[in-house]
Amino acid sequence: MGADYPHTDGIWPESDKYIEQQSQALTAEQVHKITCENAAKFYNLTN
Repeated sequence: MGADYPHTDGIWPESDKYIEQQSQALTAEQVHKITCENAAKFYNLTN
């Protein structure tokens, strides 16, 4: 998936809908960890 410009294989601008559809079986905490916390830790953006 590319975020720097529209790619034909990307899901933007429907990203929110896609995440919601694909994570229905997960808790809000799990979704937050997947979409926010894991990336922040990977890129060392946490305090």
